[in-house]
Amino acid sequence: MTDADGQPAPAFAPHLREGSATDGAVSALLQVPARGRARAALPLFADDALLDADAAAEGRWMRWITVTPLGASAPLYREQVPLTVSRGSTAAALGLLGTLLAAVLGGGLLLVRGRRWLVEIPTSGLMTIALFGSMTFMVSAAGRLLSTVVSGLLGPFSVLLTSLVDDLFRYALMATLLSLLPRVGTASLALVTSWLLGGLVFGSFGPGDLLSLGSQIGFAETCLWLAGITRGRGWLSESARRRWLRLSLGFGSANLLGTASSLVLQMVLYRLYFADWFVALLLAGPGAAYVGLACAFAVPFADSMRQVQR
Repeated sequence: MTDADGQPAPAFAPHLREGSATDGAVSALLQVPARGRARAALPLFADDALLDADAAAEGRWMRWITVTPLGASAPLYREQVPLTVSRGSTAAALGLLGTLLAAVLGGGLLLVRGRRWLVEIPTSGLMTIALFGSMTFMVSAAGRLLSTVVSGLLGPFSVLLTSLVDDLFRYALMATLLSLLPRVGTASLALVTSWLLGGLVFGSFGPGDLLSLGSQIGFAETCLWLAGITRGRGWLSESARRRWLRLSLGFGSANLLGTASSLVLQMVLYRLYFADWFVALLLAGPGAAYVGLACAFAVPFADSMRQVQR
């Protein structure tokens, strides 16, 4: 192991007493049969105190592999390969654990109580949930089509524009639905309806989609219950400002956790990392602020819908 200047890298100095040269190389004897193949395993040591993960980039450290026959003065084969070093993220590991727990909670809640919800909720209520779930899918589909056009112009910043359209209408519909049917299971059934329609249209039935659906249900049901939205209908008689605050806290917290879990999955599954300021921008904008704006539109619309329902 050497650095960019060809000098032995102290961070990768071998800790073996035997088979180690003074120049920092690790060697091993290998017997290769005539016209055959053989495999050798050489350990790679790394000293955390000497590593600088922030400055580590492609080509900073070089890995040299040489094959020299016994008694020969020159190597028979020599290869130089860049070595990239990166550190694991504790936040990403904890975020992945939280996402998995939320997915287990949401999936278990749907399996255990899904049939009960379908029986207890009146047919008119189920039709209302199906209607709003279908409309949220249409909004999400329109947002996905819009993102394919805008992403070519704005790149990663396109999510700030497309989420404004997507989240504004989608959470306005969800907030209105929970104002009409404020009970546990309403959000889950609407999310399942939208997910099934998305799977039929876009073919999104993979394991990652199931994980995303389970975590969305877990986050939504937990946050809505903690905000007092699904624990009864008493909050519907509160002032418009307090109802907006409850809806914003419930849906905003769920969407904030969902956005964070999506970023974590991109880091863990696809090794896609974003700058800290861009992550903060996503959490503050599409994660929370857009939902509060959507709930502000939903409160007066839900009032008119409840008057028609009566």
